[in-house]
Amino acid sequence: MRKEYLELLDCPFCHRGTGLDCITPVINDGLIVRGDLVCSVCQRRYGIRDGIPVFIAGLDASGDLTKQDRIKHISNWKFGRIFQPFILRDKPEERRGLTLDLGCGDKPRGDVNVDVFVPQDVPENFVLADVENLPFKDKCFDIVRSSYVIEHCVEPVRFITAVCRIAKQEVRIITDNGEWFGIFLFRLFHTGFLFHDEHCYLWTDVYMRNLMRRLGLTSCVSVFNSSRNLLTIMFSLPGKIAFLSNWFCNSISVRIKCGS
Repeated sequence: MRKEYLELLDCPFCHRGTGLDCITPVINDGLIVRGDLVCSVCQRRYGIRDGIPVFIAGLDASGDLTKQDRIKHISNWKFGRIFQPFILRDKPEERRGLTLDLGCGDKPRGDVNVDVFVPQDVPENFVLADVENLPFKDKCFDIVRSSYVIEHCVEPVRFITAVCRIAKQEVRIITDNGEWFGIFLFRLFHTGFLFHDEHCYLWTDVYMRNLMRRLGLTSCVSVFNSSRNLLTIMFSLPGKIAFLSNWFCNSISVRIKCGS
């Protein structure tokens, strides 16, 4: 990991803004590949292993990351494999300023990327951390984005509070739309995100707007079709009619304004 991004790290428990001291760093080609990070306040110790700062409780901070630590859990999406030949390329995403991608998976889109599992191809400036206990200083990123993460969180309010703490301009959240017609197919075939063992919640735009209002956040909540599958895009065309949009759009977009 690059040294300038290590300076953005902070103890996920203290959040005093004092940063972490890097002890006995090993540098290779200008990147810190090994060392220990120590909080000067609580003296908690975190490791840098294979160039990855590790903030997951229970992982051995003294050794290398094991094969098990590198396994990325994949949704039980058997029905969707039928349509793989119809998948389009992802659309490029607008980038404004320093961006943090939470739950980056195998498609990182941030200057710094975070996930709770190590992807097969480790992205640049990757941090192994829990999104409900983010190890970053306050207001250190311009944009914080997360795609299909909040439905995994046991405490979604804690997640939203955490991302708003570290974002200077905007938080972008994308999650599944619980009112999408495709859910009926998932029930029929007993597959898809509805039956994902790691999902805790199924969201609708109404519940998301209520949550934003209860938290006193300035936000824009909308439904849209995020799929790059040609068949899903075709079936989602009726969603352009306002009162039908919730049934024919598979995702919810939330944009939270963090700046003044």
